[in-house]
Amino acid sequence: MALSEFHFLLLLGNKVKVVNRISENIIEELQFDQTSDSASKGIIGLCSDATAGLFYAYDQNSIFQVSINDEGRDMWKVYLDMKEYAAALANCRDPFQKDQVYLVQAEAAFSSKDYFRAASFYAKINYILSFEEVTLKFISAGEQDALRTFLLRKLDNLEKDDKCQITMISTWATELYLDKINRLLLEDDSALENSNSEYQSIIREFRAFLSDSKDVLDETTTMKLLESYGRVEELVYFASLKGQYDIVVHHYIQQGEAKKALEVLQKPSVPVDLQYKFAPDLIALDAYETVESWMTTKNLNPRKLIPAMMRYSSEPHAKNETHEVIKYLEYCVHRLHNEDPGVHNLLLSLYAKQVEWFALYTHEDDSALLRFLQCKFGKGPENGPEFFYDPKYALRLCLKEKRMRACVHIYSMMSMHEEAVALALQVDPELAMAEADKVEDDEDLRKKLWLMIAKHEAICSSLEDYNKQIEQLKEEMNDATHGADNIRNDISALAQRCTVIDRDEECGACRRKILTAGREFSMGRGYSSVGQMAPFYVFPCGHAFHAQCLIAHVTRCTVEAHAEYILDLQKQLTLIGTETRRESNGTLSSEESIPSMTTVDKLRSQLDDAIASECPFCGDLMIREISLPFILPEEERHVVSWEIKLNVGSQRNISLPA
Repeated sequence: MALSEFHFLLLLGNKVKVVNRISENIIEELQFDQTSDSASKGIIGLCSDATAGLFYAYDQNSIFQVSINDEGRDMWKVYLDMKEYAAALANCRDPFQKDQVYLVQAEAAFSSKDYFRAASFYAKINYILSFEEVTLKFISAGEQDALRTFLLRKLDNLEKDDKCQITMISTWATELYLDKINRLLLEDDSALENSNSEYQSIIREFRAFLSDSKDVLDETTTMKLLESYGRVEELVYFASLKGQYDIVVHHYIQQGEAKKALEVLQKPSVPVDLQYKFAPDLIALDAYETVESWMTTKNLNPRKLIPAMMRYSSEPHAKNETHEVIKYLEYCVHRLHNEDPGVHNLLLSLYAKQVEWFALYTHEDDSALLRFLQCKFGKGPENGPEFFYDPKYALRLCLKEKRMRACVHIYSMMSMHEEAVALALQVDPELAMAEADKVEDDEDLRKKLWLMIAKHEAICSSLEDYNKQIEQLKEEMNDATHGADNIRNDISALAQRCTVIDRDEECGACRRKILTAGREFSMGRGYSSVGQMAPFYVFPCGHAFHAQCLIAHVTRCTVEAHAEYILDLQKQLTLIGTETRRESNGTLSSEESIPSMTTVDKLRSQLDDAIASECPFCGDLMIREISLPFILPEEERHVVSWEIKLNVGSQRNISLPA
């Protein structure tokens, strides 16, 4: 017996049998060509030359050489049959042999439903089984997760030159990841909150895949996939990996997360143009954070931010709210020494339009504006400008916004002293005097300005006196108007008043019942009566009088002129009444009698005013009667009748009992 690397050589009679040391199977039988004499005696022995790797068989007459050529070429099959896959792979001589080993392993794992292990082995096969055949096996089995594993392992085994296939497989793997994520969400709604869930694990794995494959995935296709599956956060993450910062910033703005958007924009790799692009949205979303970011960002051109700042400034703000745009512009002007006229003009316009909260109680609403106008910004050559805003624009703006103190300063700065003093006189005479004092090199102009101030003061003094008189007259007119309104209201209220007369109510003069019918109380035309009742008057105090009794009482108690006036009115009413009754028997139409009716109403109204303007028992008429004697002159005869006359002769004394 002789021993080689993989085989035993056994000498049996005239034959040498080659037995595999691993599988113990007979691989080959060797027959030697012997002479007839030697054949009868057989092979005597077998030996080997380890150095040369040769074997020798010999008999009495001959030596036979047994040479071995590549005895290990089929050892991979031996190990494969014995399912010793590692040894089989170690003895494979070419990729085809390795594919066969991987195929056997893959088929075994697939049959035992170990799909992930099968996917790993299938991914290593390059020649004897096509990519499509493998994927169809997993699709037919409904193993999406194993298919994803196969694709990922396949990507690991592909050469970098296979760009097209790498992109295709990576895109397919992306879609499988997205499908898996959606299925997990449908299975468990609480997976979003559980950080240890399978959902969160697959999210982390997917993001790692996107990070590793960002250079091979097609940007447009991948973003469409992420968008179609509604994976906004992963879309933003991939856009960030691909340097699509505008998508990232736009997403954060839509979510209202201005701070995160600003953090993205502050990255060194982000182009500065995105700052200008998203400035309007960011300052509207969070003005404070946006301005703070601008102030910390280098190489930012404030001029390109003017549209965003103007849009923010056009919106209403609280009176005590810090104006973020003014804060940023002040930073640019005072700290960065910005000399752009557009920046200075915008800051000036904001100062002019800003209404400070204390301006309601003081007249210092131009304080910030005046400080800006009085500040000298020139930092350049000796003859450089002291300011960078447009003075004509500043003057127009301040006039429009009625910032008069600022206008005075601008006029003075432009050497328009007459205009400055004229305007200052409308604001504050002290300011006008200060402006006149500024003129030192022109004596004529100085005199002219002081003359303007003197005339203005004289006019103002006269106007103040006139205003006081006008205000006093206004107060008197208002009082009179108020009194007239009250009187009209009282008259209107009296016209609507009514009273209730008791059937036993007596006349204040004759003491007979008011509602008693009687022809002796009939009056001339102009009085209205109800049935057979006599006309009467009722006063707010409650006293009631027959019309005839009231006329008689007032005529008797009033002054002679007034009494004659009453009697004259009564006489006119009586005459008109007589004529009317006479005409009623003729052919006079109702239209022709209208003027007389109007005259009757007028006379009746005058008579009412004369006798019934106030109650005779409660008004001035009764008060005047206090000064009258108890016995009038025409009543003297009645006094005499009451005198007691003494008869002396008939007197006698009557003694009273003690």
